[in-house]
Amino acid sequence: MKPIVLFADRVHPDFIPAMERRGFQCVEVYEGNPVDWALGEDVRGAVQGVVIRSRFRLDVSLLSYIPSLKWIARVGSGLENIDVPGFKQRNVRVFNAPYGLSNSVGEHALAMLLAGLNHLVSGDREVREGLWNRELHRGEELDGKTVGIWGYGATGSAFARKLRGFDVRILAYDPYKSDFSDKWVQQVPESKLFEEAEVVSFHVPLTDETHGMVDDSFFAKFHHPIFVLNTSRGPVVKSAALLRALEANRVRFAGLDVLEEEGTHFESLSNSSENWTSLSTHPRILFSPHVAGWTVQSKWRMVEHLLEQIDAFYHLPKS
Repeated sequence: MKPIVLFADRVHPDFIPAMERRGFQCVEVYEGNPVDWALGEDVRGAVQGVVIRSRFRLDVSLLSYIPSLKWIARVGSGLENIDVPGFKQRNVRVFNAPYGLSNSVGEHALAMLLAGLNHLVSGDREVREGLWNRELHRGEELDGKTVGIWGYGATGSAFARKLRGFDVRILAYDPYKSDFSDKWVQQVPESKLFEEAEVVSFHVPLTDETHGMVDDSFFAKFHHPIFVLNTSRGPVVKSAALLRALEANRVRFAGLDVLEEEGTHFESLSNSSENWTSLSTHPRILFSPHVAGWTVQSKWRMVEHLLEQIDAFYHLPKS
């Protein structure tokens, strides 16, 4: 029997043919969680890989069901739905694809920022209503501003690259990286970012450290009213704290691709809290439905990145 790869989420249609060309048998299991998958004993013993997005959480209990598992491929960046340390202890590799979507996230963050500076959403809406409030929609230039990037991995650095065409000063803080300053970006401690940033964009994974990181005390540390962009994970920013910061004019505008209120699979709200009612009607918040990394190009680019890692794992020649 060929080694088997389970596809637990629908991904780019060319991913399965690419794996089949590499000698794998691909089995699609799009319903339920792993314990619901009706796999025969012979199939379970031949499964070497699982491909997922974010529909459910995987922990090491999976190995009691699929003891032959060698790797998990997460089509995306975040790994909060996978027990990475647990699988590592059991010699199961976990692949993800942050560089597959980084360019898309960088462009999306820039688009949100420019839309906020130029009141594009409200301007569009009012023109459709026959209103020409020109002074109310006088824009503000990005040039000359200090942009702070919180987290300088794949997406944070991609956002910095998109800013190079503007006459801006870019500060970046990342507690887990060092010596990344260059002619465009200045690595700084968090205190300097709080002191000087006028725009702050979050590019961090969701961990115990970053969950709820952006709270009332966080916003209170900034010396300037700021534009806030979050294209990372919703629970990084506490919605209630953001609302209070907006009302106090500590935050001038928020561009949110992600929300604290999102469900685990990012495709709906997990609750319709009072915060959501206030957020959804706030005139200085721009939303998008968790699609910053969700472009035509990134859909395949993430697969390419994962295939490179799978090929390296099996010592396959580059295709």
